[in-house]
Formats: sequence, C-alpha cells, structure tokens
Amino acid sequence: MKVSVIMPVYNREDYVEEAIRSILNQTFEDFELIVIDDYSTDRTTSVVESIIDSRIRLIKAPFKSNIPILRNAGIAMAQGKYIAFMDSDDISSLDRLEKQVQFLETHPEYGVIGGQNHMFGKRDYISEFPLTNEEITGAMPLRCVLSIGNSMIRKTVFDCGIKLHSEFFVCEDYALWGDLLGKTKMANLSEVILHVRYGDQQTTGKSWKDPLQLALRKSILKEVFRASLANLNISFSEAELELYTYGAADTVRFSHITNEICKEFENLLKSMETRLEMVHPELVGGFHLEADRKMEFLRKLSIKQGQCH
Repeated sequence: MKVSVIMPVYNREDYVEEAIRSILNQTFEDFELIVIDDYSTDRTTSVVESIIDSRIRLIKAPFKSNIPILRNAGIAMAQGKYIAFMDSDDISSLDRLEKQVQFLETHPEYGVIGGQNHMFGKRDYISEFPLTNEEITGAMPLRCVLSIGNSMIRKTVFDCGIKLHSEFFVCEDYALWGDLLGKTKMANLSEVILHVRYGDQQTTGKSWKDPLQLALRKSILKEVFRASLANLNISFSEAELELYTYGAADTVRFSHITNEICKEFENLLKSMETRLEMVHPELVGGFHLEADRKMEFLRKLSIKQGQCH
C-alpha cells in the first residue's frame, strides 16, 4: 500500500462525509483512510459507517483524547509508505494525493511535501507558503509555513522516533516541523491542494478566547522556537529566547508594543540572522523574508496603538 490517510474526527456530522468523499474520489487510488473517532457525541460515527468503501478503517477511541494523540495512533497503525494528514471538516483537491506521491517518488531526499491552502468560510484567501526546502527551513523559526492538514510525510520519518507532541493542545504541527529542521528536506507545491474551512470550530481559533489558553499557547510557542533555533545551530540565551518569543509568537497581537521593544526585537532578529549566516548561509533568504514580515506586522500594530512608527 502506498498511502495511509489519517483523519481524526470529533463531532463533525455536518462536514465529515464531504471530507471523506474528497479522499475516496482521489485520482490516486492506492490508499487506506484511517478515520479515528475521538468519542463523538453526535451522529459522526453513524455518518462514517454509512459510507461503504473497503479503504475506510474506522477506529473508535475508548475515551476522549486530543488530535496529536490520535494522529500518533494513526501513524502507528498505518500500513502505507507515505502518511497523509486530513482534517474532518476540510476538502482535498481530487489530485492532491497523486501530486504528492509523484513528488516523493521522484525526490527521494525529501521527507515532507505540502502545498497551498484555500481558506473559505469566515475568511477567504489562499496561503502563500514558500516552496523550496531552503525557504521553508529558513522561515520556520519565525512562522509555521507548512500545513499539517495538507501534508504527506514518508513513514520512515516517523520510524526514527519523531512524533507529534501529545502534550500540546495547539501548535503540535508547528512543533513537528521544528523537530524535523535539519533532519529531512521539506517542500510545498505551488498549487492549492486543500480547501480549509475557517470558523469557530477550529481549536486554534478557540484558544484566542481564553486568557489561560492564550498564556499556554505562548509557552508552547517558546518551546517550538527553542527547538527550531537549536536544530539550526543558532546559539541564544534565555533572555534572547524570551524576547524572540515575545516578538515572533502570534500572541504578540494582544501585547502592548513600545518603540523600545520594536527596536530591541529588530536588533535581535539581525543578530540571529548573522548567526544563521555563519552556519547555514543558504537559509538566510528565507529567514530574512520572514523577519521583515514580522517587523512590518509589529510596526503596524504599534502605530495602531499610538506607539512606535
């Protein structure tokens, strides 16, 4: 078997059939679809059971869990050469698997292939993820530029002990990519291969509404940044990591940005870039692009707050 598609699901009776059929109708047919139900309390399991296809494996969790645990469980039982992830409320382009298998078959040095997302629902836009390994690896310490929902990963990547962080309630995908920096090559297709439903049902969106979860999110991102920088052999102090997290984490939008903080963070990014150039000069372009993007965001935020300009 070539591909194992892993789809965790919880209370998605309105969306799960469309998500499943977008996989079953793929132009590439050599796959299994592992649907892991996270103790749903609505009609989700009934909807899945009503879809008759021998490629579907429905696994019912014995108790409520979380997405990274379910994904890790799916990886452990997967029979495919490649692992593809899929969320239960999204829609895959029908040639997604074909394009990703073709890439990995012809690029044996790559362990991960993603692509672009079309966000629809409360927002409507197309992602602009970088394409090359150098751009992705350079950008990743500042922004998550791979989407786990549209990714395909060689099973051998996980066979060496890599797995999703089950202790993280958000950003477990970002943590995975940080763990893989320097260990395998990663790329994104330029085409849209996944249509992502944007709305209040997302775990990430819900985490913005609770102060405790917001604080936990920042602490998780700090550990993601720590691992990413370390894997790229960039030295840093704890004080630098704290400032780096303050400016680079998406939680910064809820912070009070001063002119002094803007300058300190900008100087730190320049210093980090210099250190990166000493060990991985090929990655500087990707890092620099994201550093400029972060500073532009901070300046706009600070101007809005009436601070630096």
